[in-house]
Amino acid sequence: MASCSTECIKGTIHEGLPQGKEELIHGLNTYVIGNRTNPRGIIVMYSDIFGLPLPNNRLIADAYAKSGEWLVYLPDFFDGDPVPLKVADLLIPVDEAKQSTLRKYTGLLATAPSFLMWMMRYKKA
Repeated sequence: MASCSTECIKGTIHEGLPQGKEELIHGLNTYVIGNRTNPRGIIVMYSDIFGLPLPNNRLIADAYAKSGEWLVYLPDFFDGDPVPLKVADLLIPVDEAKQSTLRKYTGLLATAPSFLMWMMRYKKA
């Protein structure tokens, strides 16, 4: 298993409201957006560990579909079991200036057992 560094948890909070819809496709809850009538192509996206609940993942799909040429599918490969968003709030806070170092590290310690169990469930994913 590859080790995680600070580069693994850097990110940007995207702004906006997702415009697509969730559908059940081949047994997977899937976020779908884009040109359904005559797409130039189909894009199947993999989300990060926070899955469909993180708006960023949906907004990235929206950005790909924005040109009007692509049909984008974002399946929930975690089957409703992504890493909880409270971990994202610790790793990529919306307002980092308001998060103390103590809060970040005590929060990470508190969520570590459930995160490690999640990693064991998906270590081959």
